[in-house]
Amino acid sequence: MDAAEPADRGRVLRILRDVTEESGYASAVEALSRMADAGSGMDAATASLLAAGIANGREVVTYDEPVDMSAYDAVFSAGGGGADA
Repeated sequence: MDAAEPADRGRVLRILRDVTEESGYASAVEALSRMADAGSGMDAATASLLAAGIANGREVVTYDEPVDMSAYDAVFSAGGGGADA
């Protein structure tokens, strides 16, 4: 954050403030740190979701069985609602 432009620094500090209210300071800092390490942009939605997962100890959702999305693929391909639509 030290190397960021003043406008970006202010935006990230506002995100930190808001996410801290939701999930606590430690979780907010950890979320922003992970985002910075990943080289992703700093946006409030991602920070909020990531911090919430860190705060509640369930960072990654694991399923007992693989999730089968083929029914949704069939619906979208039949209706022409693919990613390019």
